[in-house]
Amino acid sequence: MFDFTQHPDKESGKRSEDELNRLEQVEELRPALQKFLELKVNSNAIAMDLTQDTFEKYLSIEDSSKIKNIRSYLFTVAANLAKDNNRRERIYVVNADKNEQQPEPETGEPGPEEWLLYSDMQDKFKDTLQSLPRKCREVFYLRRIENLSSREIAEKFGISQRMVQKHLIKAIKHFHKHL
Repeated sequence: MFDFTQHPDKESGKRSEDELNRLEQVEELRPALQKFLELKVNSNAIAMDLTQDTFEKYLSIEDSSKIKNIRSYLFTVAANLAKDNNRRERIYVVNADKNEQQPEPETGEPGPEEWLLYSDMQDKFKDTLQSLPRKCREVFYLRRIENLSSREIAEKFGISQRMVQKHLIKAIKHFHKHL
């Protein structure tokens, strides 16, 4: 919970009505904001810290009347803080004692194993596509790869749109069976 005793008015030692309203607003958003941050940073403790940082940034603004949508503002600040946090965690760390480099964090790029699996799946897809009857294969290719409409395919082959749909269903069932 936010510490309501921090940053009181210097002269009176009490908070202004505006500050109390702002505190109530941010406290109402705390659960949603914290859950949002947990999803972004995969850590409850870090999410709690970032939630607090978000509130501190908002409450430190002198003139909050310029902020039209407090919820949007808080979630934008939180998202930026989460990005900064994730960026800091991905920094390449060198272990000075052992002169060894830490393994690089996941970059989202597929590794050699994933490329091999992808290549195998691609080969299997091509073989399955080639094993379809010619007309069925052509209809599937034009619809799914070339993004032609059923009407355009029907006109191209001189068949009904219903027949195009039947070829597509047959192809999809064939892929489900063989992949």
